[in-house]
Amino acid sequence: MFRKLVIIMFFFCVSIQIISSDEALFRVLENTPVWIGRTPMSSMTDSSADKIIPADSLVSNISRAFRGYEINGYRSIVHLKITFENNEYRIATNSIIPEGTEELFHESFVASADPQINIWVTSYFLEVLRNGDREVLIPYEQRIVNEAKKDVYMNWYDISLFDYSLMITQNTISIGGLHQDQFWIKRIEQTSNGYKTTVMWNTSESIYWQPDLRSIKVNLPDRYSNPVFNLYFINDGDYLDVYYSNVLTDNEKTFVASFILIDFEMKKQINDIISLGREAEFNPSKITYWPRRADGSMDYPHHTLTVPGNSSAVYKFDDTVVKIEPVTENINHNENENVINQNNTENNPLPLSLLLAIIGGAAIAAGVVVVVLRKRK
Repeated sequence: MFRKLVIIMFFFCVSIQIISSDEALFRVLENTPVWIGRTPMSSMTDSSADKIIPADSLVSNISRAFRGYEINGYRSIVHLKITFENNEYRIATNSIIPEGTEELFHESFVASADPQINIWVTSYFLEVLRNGDREVLIPYEQRIVNEAKKDVYMNWYDISLFDYSLMITQNTISIGGLHQDQFWIKRIEQTSNGYKTTVMWNTSESIYWQPDLRSIKVNLPDRYSNPVFNLYFINDGDYLDVYYSNVLTDNEKTFVASFILIDFEMKKQINDIISLGREAEFNPSKITYWPRRADGSMDYPHHTLTVPGNSSAVYKFDDTVVKIEPVTENINHNENENVINQNNTENNPLPLSLLLAIIGGAAIAAGVVVVVLRKRK
């Protein structure tokens, strides 16, 4: 009994420490080159590095991750900003891990530098491909559509960042629809059918934090009453169901959104339809894969001209294969009951055109990261 009480108190103290921390710290895996902001993106090489950060150093204030950069001539995902010794630098995402974690994501779970690799996107983007029409997004992205109407220079579809709707690295998470919320990862824990992560809002990304632009199909807690919380990623075939819970009680999980794994051809056609509308080359016959849940079902049935999709009934972690088991926890998955608290918003939010220009300017040159997976020693 005494031993059980000690264990409970230990985890309670750890949880209190996680909640009370107002900053996420990250550990540098090995001696790592970094570059100051004025370094041309095409010139990030070891020889042009402005500093070498020693292994096991702690860095903070990490920006969201961006695709499209090259380091030593190879595609990489880069944080455009980290803080080390009160200076800001750019750094490769695979160079740092959360300071407080003992586990990392498997490399198949995180963003890749290879543009041909399958990516996770919000599931309702399949409707774009099934219908060949970007207008089907309007009911889900009505907030961005309404905001765009205020700007004579920008349409809601002008900069399509749907492929950032779920972007997971070893240290940050972007999650949403056409607009994403940003999080720092504090801890990663592998479960039987996915991952449990403890996250906090990325406060270095305040210019991107505009919950009034969030998709109505993405349900996240209030930032001020939930500065730290748990995100659960539950794999179900080619689907990933995401839930959140309170970091202390963790006894009830609230549905956030469902994401699907899409291949290069699907990504290309969805992006073309969103960006070009009816002028896009919509060719369903090229779609040879369509995401399915582990039981073979599909939330958005494939187009009649496509070849039936593949099913991923197993999910690999390291060298083992973990079968997807039914979720038996107290989880109510109901996409129609998503409620988003919009009462607390930051002052002076950026105009949509400026927000998209900032994100798009960093995202247009895109590629992804080759992740080095290591357990923390």
